Amino acid sequence: MSSTEQMLFGSTDATSPEKKIFIITTFVAFVFALIGGIWNVIIGLSLIANILVGFFVIVYFLLYYFARFKNKYNPAYAIIITLLVLSVLYITNGGLTGSVPAIYIFALASFIGITNHKYHKLILLATITNLGVLILLENFVFKDLVFQYN
Repeated sequence: MSSTEQMLFGSTDATSPEKKIFIITTFVAFVFALIGGIWNVIIGLSLIANILVGFFVIVYFLLYYFARFKNKYNPAYAIIITLLVLSVLYITNGGLTGSVPAIYIFALASFIGITNHKYHKLILLATITNLGVLILLENFVFKDLVFQYN
C-alpha cells in the first residue's frame, strides 16, 4: 500500500473490511460532492442548490474524518444521510428521468459493503422504499415537486 493510500484510508492490518470500505466510500462521496459543487457553481445553478451541495460536502467530510482519524463511525448515519441526500438530488435533478435513480444502485452496493450481513435485507428494503416513495410522489401526488430538466 502506498503512503498516500495509507494516509487517506488507514492501515489494512488495523482496520476491519467494513470500516475500510466505509472510509473509502465516505471519501469518494466527499470528493464527488465537492466536484459536483464546483460544477454547479460553474454552470450557474441556484444558490439553494449550491448551499445544499456545500452542506453535503461538509457532512461527508465529517463522516470520513471521524471514521479515519477518530476511529468513530456508524454505518447507519451514513446510510440515512445518503438516502436523504439522494432524495434531495432526486427532486432537484429530474426525478425518474434524471441520473439519480442509477446512483441508488451504487449507494446500495456501498451500503452492503459497509454493514454486517444481518442488516442487508433491512438496507435493501429501506433503499427500495425510499426510491419507491419518491417515484410515487413524483407521479401521483406532487407532479410539480420534481425539477425537470429543460
